[in-house]
Amino acid sequence: MVLDLFENIDLYAGMHPSFPKVFNYLKNLDLNDIQTGKIVVDDDFYINVDEVALRPSNMANLEAHNAHIDIQIPISNFEYVGYKPTRKCKMLKEMHPKQDITFYKDKFDFSFVLPVGSFAIFFPQDAHAPIIGNGKTKKIVVKVKAK
Repeated sequence: MVLDLFENIDLYAGMHPSFPKVFNYLKNLDLNDIQTGKIVVDDDFYINVDEVALRPSNMANLEAHNAHIDIQIPISNFEYVGYKPTRKCKMLKEMHPKQDITFYKDKFDFSFVLPVGSFAIFFPQDAHAPIIGNGKTKKIVVKVKAK
């Protein structure tokens, strides 16, 4: 997992062959005018722009993705995110391989604030429980093929 300010995103370009292209695309988006929905960029990555209600931590399940890396960027409000390495997750809730998502019943080890102006990268080994808090948020979730 990576957590940092969006202004530092280029520091992580060497972590994956598609990251330079993804980061360049993200830096050229107008976040103030981006519409909700799915943006298919190419075969390597796509973007979901979501406006969602935040939820209490006891309603948030840990999730992980085998085929994709998540890059999450809050646009309009901070959120809390729970975290636990998948190797420590033992209680499978449900698996949806076609949708590339696995949910766990485990409680997360810790949570952190993901503020506007920051980003988090979750690799396949990173179980995460996003969109925790009060109110609503608008956020970008980039799905990068893990390869």
